[in-house]
Amino acid sequence: LLHAVGRWPALVAYAVVTITVSWAIVAQTCRRLGAGAGWTNAITLLAALSCLHTWGARPQMLSLLFGAIYADLFVRAWQGRPKLLWWCVPIMLVWCNAHGGYMFGIASLMLFVCGLVAERVVRRILPAMRGGAGTVSSDLLRHGFLALIATIAVSLFNPNGVDGFLYPFSYLGDNASTRYIEEWFSPTLTRLQWWPFFLLLALATVAAWKMRRSMPIYAVVGMTIFGALGIQSVRNITQFSFFAAPFLALSLSSASSAARARTAANGRPPSSSPGAISAVLPMAALVSAFGIGSLGLVNLAPQATANAQAKEFPTAASTYLRANPTTNLYNQYDWGGYLIWSLRQPVGIDGRPDMYGDAFVDRYVTTWNARAGWEKDLDRADVRSVLGRPDAPLVTKLRARTTSWRVAYEDHQAVLLVKLR
Repeated sequence: LLHAVGRWPALVAYAVVTITVSWAIVAQTCRRLGAGAGWTNAITLLAALSCLHTWGARPQMLSLLFGAIYADLFVRAWQGRPKLLWWCVPIMLVWCNAHGGYMFGIASLMLFVCGLVAERVVRRILPAMRGGAGTVSSDLLRHGFLALIATIAVSLFNPNGVDGFLYPFSYLGDNASTRYIEEWFSPTLTRLQWWPFFLLLALATVAAWKMRRSMPIYAVVGMTIFGALGIQSVRNITQFSFFAAPFLALSLSSASSAARARTAANGRPPSSSPGAISAVLPMAALVSAFGIGSLGLVNLAPQATANAQAKEFPTAASTYLRANPTTNLYNQYDWGGYLIWSLRQPVGIDGRPDMYGDAFVDRYVTTWNARAGWEKDLDRADVRSVLGRPDAPLVTKLRARTTSWRVAYEDHQAVLLVKLR
């Protein structure tokens, strides 16, 4: 709809607005807990950078926005406004019809309620261990439980009903997405882009230990579980940051205040951050998101868009195919979405492995890499044409079979092979 109304600029605007508002909400949550402005914006920026890999004009950005709102509602309920938890229900009705990440909302609300129960039990059994933590009222527990039940109930009002509810759980095990799709891989220290996450994880671990008597149990549980999931898959880092950032900012602010108090007690004038930092940092996350949006808008001129597409996708081969249509096309995995959009015809596979099923994707990987049995798969699917990069194993194999396949089109980027009748 956005593309139909406003073309590419509308999609960029959607991404920029949702990203910016999401991290502005995280920053507000930090401030709501009592974190200072400097640490709030520094940690918010670190948390945003740890999730940079998820940013884009995708429905997933609504999961970013709603996840940030849920985390803020938890803090506000914890601070004495439990009725605000009921906002989780209408938000979930929209979320479950927008993106599969809505299950993170249900999971985080469930962790919040379980954390409340654990908090109450621990305070009664070992009150000394939770001396600085807030109390859990019966009112908060009641609203939490009822809001959770209502949220789960409305989540069933999605186009696929119970199947839609169960679908996100498929990512917890070994499936085609987690095996082959990079955004489901584990983060590694060998890649610079994951360093912000590991730094955030390390700082949050220290903060949880330092604040072990005052940090809500729900926050500790949320950071632990989503932190572990973030180590398992980069797609889960965002939810960890929502739990970690506010309490980490609070912990660092408290440590800074304590250090200044000790300095003053020792007779030395307390140090203070330069005024310029306080003025600049509050806008850091906003500027980063709007900056990315501005760069995107500059590059959305028709010719710039065409150049970007030609760099990433087989535009020339697609032009040839529109003039010379073929049937039963078997294609490079990451070109599938572009070919659907460009050719308006069925393709062999596109970037939605969960829609095709694990068995299909496993078979595709075997065939595309020309492993044992690849010929049978092509015959089973009655493949009549193959489009892939020149160095693709399947393309190399078919090139050599000149009696049954011929090269119909070729350039530096793509090779189109057609089966001889």
